[in-house]
Amino acid sequence: MSFNPNGPRSTTGTTFGAGTSGTTLPVETETEGLRMKAEHLASTVKDKAAQFGSTVSDKANSAITSMGEKMSDMGHSLGEKVPTSLAPYAEGLERAGQYLQRQDIGDFVDDLSGIIRRHPMPALLTGVAVGFLLARTARR
Repeated sequence: MSFNPNGPRSTTGTTFGAGTSGTTLPVETETEGLRMKAEHLASTVKDKAAQFGSTVSDKANSAITSMGEKMSDMGHSLGEKVPTSLAPYAEGLERAGQYLQRQDIGDFVDDLSGIIRRHPMPALLTGVAVGFLLARTARR
């Protein structure tokens, strides 16, 4: 017996789902129903992932802005208290805080990526140093 693609198609179905009224549906209808359910599930997962990403981004932006405000305030207060020779460092801290307040997480990541691409070795050494310090702190 050979398969004929132009021959009659089977419309013999199976009972669709347990607990249904026992109706028999053609195979094509069952396949279409499953495809639609899969598309709906994929759409739901995509929407939930987008909501989660948005929430994380909002929280990160809020944290960066808050850190920028604190740095700015610290730089301003240090600028008033430190000797003139240290004033540029206080001004730098204040400017860095203002930068963080103006940027969102996407801009911050883009700028950081650009710095890493222009200066890969210092970025690598900084990453190693930060990792070393975090490991030492976590070990205690």
